[in-house]
Amino acid sequence: MKTQHTQPQQQLQRVAENLYKSQSSGRYYALLKSGGKQIRKSLKTADRKLAERKLAGLRDKVSRLTSTEGKNLLFAEYDKDNPALLIGGISKRWLDSITPRLKPSTLLRRTVAIKSLSRFFRGLTVRNIGLRQVEAYLMKRSKERNPQTVNIEVETLRGILGYAVAHGMILDNPAAGIKRLRITQKPITCPTREQFVKILSHMRTNEGKRDAEQSADVVEFLGYSGWRLGEAGNLQWQHVNMELGQITIAGDPETGPKNRKAKTVPMSPPLMRLIQRLRDALPQPPQPTDKVLIVANPRKGMDTATTALRYPHFSVHSLRHFFVTNAIECGLDFRVIAGLVNHSDGGALLAKRYAHLRDAHLAASVKKLTFDAAAEEPANVIRFKTAANE
Repeated sequence: MKTQHTQPQQQLQRVAENLYKSQSSGRYYALLKSGGKQIRKSLKTADRKLAERKLAGLRDKVSRLTSTEGKNLLFAEYDKDNPALLIGGISKRWLDSITPRLKPSTLLRRTVAIKSLSRFFRGLTVRNIGLRQVEAYLMKRSKERNPQTVNIEVETLRGILGYAVAHGMILDNPAAGIKRLRITQKPITCPTREQFVKILSHMRTNEGKRDAEQSADVVEFLGYSGWRLGEAGNLQWQHVNMELGQITIAGDPETGPKNRKAKTVPMSPPLMRLIQRLRDALPQPPQPTDKVLIVANPRKGMDTATTALRYPHFSVHSLRHFFVTNAIECGLDFRVIAGLVNHSDGGALLAKRYAHLRDAHLAASVKKLTFDAAAEEPANVIRFKTAANE
């Protein structure tokens, strides 16, 4: 006959108001009531003083719990006539609260993420979303989409449920401990210098194509500057100072560049030559707010050129990689390059992303250190006359 084993019930001893101690493990637990419901929570410590401090914090959170809102408020509600329109739920409240400080592109990304999350949480109220539901979502979703997409959705879910905690709808955020999925970095693909020249040549000689010359100007500008396409598309003549050889990354007139920080940087000789040529080609002096580059996106012209030349597919963003690669190969410091492309981390991301180029550049540079006290003087050392050896 099979013997049935049962887990022994944990014995808790009351040591203070709402504070209990496990007789077996020595850990402290909190037992409180809210809206007629008992809340039992481990304080995850065997230290009495620390347990009391944690209990005080927990009491404060429980006191802010609303009895009805968390039970009745749905995760998301959409318009019946327009299923893409979010009209209610905790997701709508959270999105409305952060919209004033979001760029349009970020707002769209959050809206899309909520739509995807609604497949899993739409019929649930805020208080019915627990760790089990979050883990079930993550298990299924990670098989459907790439890690980057899932990470954006988890970040969005964490924000929504964090808003619910802050407004007393739930006690804890069940998505708070969910770790980001590991993203495998794709290899950097960008044209070589020779390919860059041939792409430009093909685009400029592609007669009959509307805006072919202007599209090539954008490609050339991106290759010489390393700017993002949106930053280049919003460049105005008032941002260019040919006398000082400087140019300002201003970005969108309302939201600015990606990191919201406009920055003035020096222009390289090729970039100055291109800007001067564009100015000279104008029939009359430009107005300060006139755009420097006419074409918004040169993708079609670039795709046509790479296909005709039988090159790999190079995206417009690959021109940013092209600039950074050339800058590293020319010996520029990562901090300098970060400033030129308007990164605010001092070059940390570039150093990580382009480590293979850095190592190759270092290996080539070390070969120039030819001094050796035990060997004959290298041939590339020139001796200058001094008072000591005359």
